[in-house]
Amino acid sequence: MSNNIIKKGIAIIPARYEVNESKQKCLSEFCKLPVISYSIRAALDSQLFDEVMVSTDNEIIANVAIQYGAKVPFYRNTGKAYHEEGINDVLNDVISNYKRLGKIYDYICCIYPVAPFVTRQVLLSNFNILINSDADAIIPLIKYNYPPQRCFVLDSNGFIEYKWPSYRNKNSKEIDPVFRDAGQFFFVKTQAFIKEKSFIPSRTIPFVLTTMEHQDLYDEFGWIIAEYKYNFLRDVQLRDAVIGDADIVFEWRNDAETRKNSFNHDVIIYDNHIQWFKKTLDRNDVKLFMLTVGGVPVGQARIDSVDEGYEISYLIGTEYRGRGYGSMIIKLLENKVVELYGNVNVSADVLKENIVSQRVFLNLGFEQDEWEDRFVYKKLAVFHGEYVG
Repeated sequence: MSNNIIKKGIAIIPARYEVNESKQKCLSEFCKLPVISYSIRAALDSQLFDEVMVSTDNEIIANVAIQYGAKVPFYRNTGKAYHEEGINDVLNDVISNYKRLGKIYDYICCIYPVAPFVTRQVLLSNFNILINSDADAIIPLIKYNYPPQRCFVLDSNGFIEYKWPSYRNKNSKEIDPVFRDAGQFFFVKTQAFIKEKSFIPSRTIPFVLTTMEHQDLYDEFGWIIAEYKYNFLRDVQLRDAVIGDADIVFEWRNDAETRKNSFNHDVIIYDNHIQWFKKTLDRNDVKLFMLTVGGVPVGQARIDSVDEGYEISYLIGTEYRGRGYGSMIIKLLENKVVELYGNVNVSADVLKENIVSQRVFLNLGFEQDEWEDRFVYKKLAVFHGEYVG
């Protein structure tokens, strides 16, 4: 019998010393803490891993990592120059060292050291998606906001020309979306990594992030934007509705655009609305919520228990439309469903005239079915984490 101990999983946080930098990026302060501490905390809080370690070649980085709860059982030594070393080299180095210690892990999660948007919930969600699929890896991607196929380059005379002329006359909506690695983390099964010698094996599935869940941190400006997003997203809440919310919901519900996109187009009578609101708050098969930003209500949401799972619906306040709150509220509703009922089926009915909501549900991965005057959207609820932009 082998002396190797089969472990559930390992979180590897690669943090090498940056030779040409006066200050190590992974140790830079992000919202008052070393940015590497967010990666360590997310891994530890998820409780997915038998080992949370930082792979580094620097004593200062190692000391900070240990301070925040990570292990540094050895220093990195891949035998390659700084500029030649990649993530595959890091993983091989860690796997080899742990194998010498008699430890083998079934899966690896590599979390980058400058990834403050990674949370416990995001890791749990990605892990659950991976183990419930036939894939060997999962990696967060970010969609290009504008098709790079229509980009320009400079010719030898300094004039612009299309990089790919065949896309010159194509509308952006006609071009397939393109994605890139978000540079936050990934899960990969150890055997698949060893076999294909790549942390992105052939059977890799995506976890697509929104722009609010991601920010490149290449310069000071990007760092400022990231801190703003980080603080903003922590100020978005989906709280239980109370009777004091009835008046503002009444105003929103009687807005002309809201009535146009509702299955009941009639103007709501105030007394009837108050009675309905009170009764709904007391029902066990319905949950009412309010979306708030900075404590200010910006939308209302609802979960109804139905035969095939749970039906969700929402409305955004008149003055808060067009700011991405529709996507936020649906993701938070999914979070609530998972929190209250587990990974169950959720659905939503949307009128055919309500183009905006249709796009929101489709962009969030819901499947669309057509039925009489409406589209029905369905999916298995997943936990999106704290970042719901």
